[in-house]
Amino acid sequence: VDLLGFGGDAAPAAAPVAPSTSLSLKSPVTMSGDEYQATWEAIPDADATVTAIPLSTMPTLQWMEQTLASVSIFTMASGELPTELKFYHYCCSGDVFYLIQSNITKGEEPLLIVTCKSQGVEKEALMEYMKS
Repeated sequence: VDLLGFGGDAAPAAAPVAPSTSLSLKSPVTMSGDEYQATWEAIPDADATVTAIPLSTMPTLQWMEQTLASVSIFTMASGELPTELKFYHYCCSGDVFYLIQSNITKGEEPLLIVTCKSQGVEKEALMEYMKS
């Protein structure tokens, strides 16, 4: 399953199906900007999980937000800069929040760089979830 739809089409024909993992994301969940920032800053950078995902096409901000929301990964903020798209996402599994900061470099070979911070133990599962 190509969760983000980067297999060559500009957008998926139907909503993506979440891959099978031990991660069970809740919906709806909310988090304030202040909570997001305080939680992000409280977790050391050394405890973050980072991965790079090559993309075959350059998505739009709206498409990324809608696609991730369809699998219970919500957008705190996003924006377009001259050389990249930038996103701040969050999700919740059980009572544990997972915070995601990502950017997509613009160019001939777009690259999604994802950084995840959480007190939870399923950061790797979330990264695999986003890759699939």
